Amino acid sequence: PLLNETCDLIISVFAPLNAVEMHRCLKPSGILLVVSPAPDHLIQLKEIVYTHAHLNPQATEKLPHLNYINEENITFSCDLDTALAEALFLMTPYAYTSPRDAIEKIRKHAFLHVTCAFSIKVYKKDRY
Repeated sequence: PLLNETCDLIISVFAPLNAVEMHRCLKPSGILLVVSPAPDHLIQLKEIVYTHAHLNPQATEKLPHLNYINEENITFSCDLDTALAEALFLMTPYAYTSPRDAIEKIRKHAFLHVTCAFSIKVYKKDRY
């Protein structure tokens, strides 16, 4: 556990947010960075695994006492061989929610071109 108002910066990456805890731990004027998947993050991988691939919903955090400062979106693509595509898939929540034959579907592709897209939002705690 962290003491009250001891953090200058908290970074949340692809994780649920507990607004009360974030506010408690941040120093006055402390910064919270929230990284979440942008709508088309890993869409090509999802198109292989699912019959109907959906874009990720836009994350909308409700963070009382934290002021929204800015948002940056970062998008890049990468080329993956079968082993890397399988390893990436197994690191995602899709590995737990996909049809049983998901890995076999991925293994049928010798090469995948995948979009990686992230939303990075910046919040600042009120001074008081």
